[in-house]
Amino acid sequence: GIFFRTITSDALQGVAAAKYAIDKGFKKLAIIHVNNDFGVNMVAEFSRAYKALGGTIVSDTPYNEKQSSYASEVTAAMGGEPDGLYLVSTPVDGATVARTWISQGGVQKFLLNDGMNSPDFIDSVGADYLKDAYGTSSGTSPTASTEYFTKNYKAFSGIEPSNPAADRSYDAGAIVGLAIAIAGSEDPAKIKD
Repeated sequence: GIFFRTITSDALQGVAAAKYAIDKGFKKLAIIHVNNDFGVNMVAEFSRAYKALGGTIVSDTPYNEKQSSYASEVTAAMGGEPDGLYLVSTPVDGATVARTWISQGGVQKFLLNDGMNSPDFIDSVGADYLKDAYGTSSGTSPTASTEYFTKNYKAFSGIEPSNPAADRSYDAGAIVGLAIAIAGSEDPAKIKD
């Protein structure tokens, strides 16, 4: 098959997050991340850049998705007295991890990946607990097109336009549709040509 990516590379996001963390005063971070290719690669890119900028990682704790509890991972991550938590996750698991972190007395300073930029995550954790939370998210400056998308996407799809990667998902679908139309076929070989 043929695949085109419409979302920013994790390599870019990791470097941007590292600089942002330093700029926001995160000098000693604990990291909790989903134990899959995304989480491992994001943390590798972030860690390399963050350490090069003078940051210290006090713990790097992976977790497996869809667990009923993340208490042991949170406890492990809290060692070393971090001044914040870099949470690389998805909104559902991330909310559970963040609530556990808060309930176990973790400092309420968070750095979050782009997938956490979700109203569901904020609602589940509670906005009052996220007053010192920062995140990365690719995007663009507002234009007539982006304003049109934001205004009309929910009516079209039923999905909030602010959900993670909603705009890039729409773009990906549009690209596939245009490729099929130009090729006159859904056959990947014809689309490629």
